[in-house]
Amino acid sequence: MVSSTVKVTAVISQIVLTSSIALLTHATKKDGQYTYSTITVQMFSELIKLAVSAFLLSLQYAFGNEMPRISLEPLRFAKACIPALFYFISNNVNFIIIRELDPVAFQILNNIKILTTAVLFKYMMHVDVSGLQWRMLFVLCAGSVTSQLGSCVDGIGGMKGTTLGYSLKVVNAVLTATATVYNEKFMKGNDDSIHFQNCQLYFFGLLFGMGATVNHFGWEALDVRLLTEGYDTAVVLLVMNYAFVGIATSAVVKYLDNMTKTFAANAAMFVVAIISIVFYNEQPTLQLFVGMFVAAVSVETYNRQQNFGPPPGLMPAQSVEKLSAVGADGKDKVQV
Repeated sequence: MVSSTVKVTAVISQIVLTSSIALLTHATKKDGQYTYSTITVQMFSELIKLAVSAFLLSLQYAFGNEMPRISLEPLRFAKACIPALFYFISNNVNFIIIRELDPVAFQILNNIKILTTAVLFKYMMHVDVSGLQWRMLFVLCAGSVTSQLGSCVDGIGGMKGTTLGYSLKVVNAVLTATATVYNEKFMKGNDDSIHFQNCQLYFFGLLFGMGATVNHFGWEALDVRLLTEGYDTAVVLLVMNYAFVGIATSAVVKYLDNMTKTFAANAAMFVVAIISIVFYNEQPTLQLFVGMFVAAVSVETYNRQQNFGPPPGLMPAQSVEKLSAVGADGKDKVQV
């Protein structure tokens, strides 16, 4: 059983690191463009994630109270490539979206993932969502949008991006939701060590990153100086941020659920708004505070509902496999 401290730490880390993605990515732009290769950011972050996970697995193996569970199943290992691929595509698309939109608009539109994740949770994981929970999801989205209405009306810090940016954000919401639900199926599919599961995910993530880098640079990809051309402190911090937000996400998915991750991402929108007020001279509005209150109430109401699957952190591995294999009507479903 994982302690509540670990769970709270994972959620807080998820909120902080998620909110940092838009702000750091925006900070790396010069005259509205990236002066470095965004593909390499993902490759280096996957390399760091793999190294950290392997190190933590070795520590667990050497000093843990019990031996970490490791299942060497080729088919299960191959399944790790599915969420890894979706995350790889989604993370790279983020650079285009943030180039076309400002950080606040980026975080506002992240709320689309709340609904897409809930829909996929219901139809891919065969988990019931109560009517009240559906209403709270819509209320949460409404509260999030309301919090930014002042900025949109004033034309300052609002949705001033391009059609490309908005369109890609909608597509990316579906990509991210699909990745996170597949990731939950993978992470909760058995009782393997989280660090071993992460190693499998990040192995494929690194393969995709290396493949994209070689495709872009050719054999010059062996030149580290070329790969890091244009890097500065902000880019290095962005690489580290992507690395550790991935690890935090895995902890949330393993011990809680993807809806918790989605709500953490929603909270990140408010973090970005507050930082914008403090550091970017955004004017606080009544809509912002009303929206934050509405979102807080919807989260509290949602968390009081206990019929959204097993209690977070207590879902046994077998139940996930059963949920993916058998529907509510008792008929066999096709496992992914």
